Amino acid sequence: MRDSFVLYRSLLKPIQGLSDEALGRLFRAIYEYQENGSTDVDCDIAIPFAYIVNQFRIDDDKYAQKCQRNRENIARRWRPDDSEDEGENDTTVYDRIRPYTNAYHNDNDNYNENENENVNENATHIVCVDNAPACACEEDTHYEDFLEIFFQRNAMRPEMETERFLSFYRSTDWHVKGGERMNTWKQRYARANYWSLSDKHPRFSEPFFSVWKDVVAALPPELRPLAMGEAVKLEMNFGDIILSIPPELDNYFRTKEAQERIGAIVHDGRLTQSVKFKPGRPKKEKKKTK
Repeated sequence: MRDSFVLYRSLLKPIQGLSDEALGRLFRAIYEYQENGSTDVDCDIAIPFAYIVNQFRIDDDKYAQKCQRNRENIARRWRPDDSEDEGENDTTVYDRIRPYTNAYHNDNDNYNENENENVNENATHIVCVDNAPACACEEDTHYEDFLEIFFQRNAMRPEMETERFLSFYRSTDWHVKGGERMNTWKQRYARANYWSLSDKHPRFSEPFFSVWKDVVAALPPELRPLAMGEAVKLEMNFGDIILSIPPELDNYFRTKEAQERIGAIVHDGRLTQSVKFKPGRPKKEKKKTK
């Protein structure tokens, strides 16, 4: 485990709408994640927290790759003179090793090995902590929380999975197998994280999914459900990414604010293809499952 982590200037965008008190809780959640891997957070900071955790994982992968390269360079540098391996006479190897590197001390670094056959291993599973007793009158207000969970899991059809999950557990009055009832939203969110998806294939491939999650996090709250929903469709056209989006999103993307905020994310270098947006059909209002 490294002793430090990086918070980027680009993180300002997804946290701009948070109060000072919420920012304090987010900061504490970041340190708890770094210390013990905890992803239990309050619902109002779940989206920016997921954004930050995703960046941590990208940084960790890059760091692991750098450590491996350094170990290989060190091994080549100190290879016996009679070695016949390719590169034995490469006198630039040592020059490519950064001084004071501690890479070779990290041979036993452990990375996340927790897997669940019903969960997309590339997804970040954020559990909103809400220990308040759950009641039926509040379920509509929590629909988007469940939608976000299935979106973060990269479910092929996040809206359908949300409806399927809610329909099933409403039919059991939120009782799990064995008879125990999930009485709090925290319990129900945790259950959704490990709900078996009807389609195990990921909706989006990397690195597009990491980019689109960042786009969703940077959107105004009222537009995020549209960006997470199934009305967003991706297709490839002569190497370009064509993204069909709801008209409301298309209208926002045409604003100067969006072109600056969203454009910086889409063109940050993670994607080798260009991304083009086109307006889709207006989203029809769905009746929530009762």
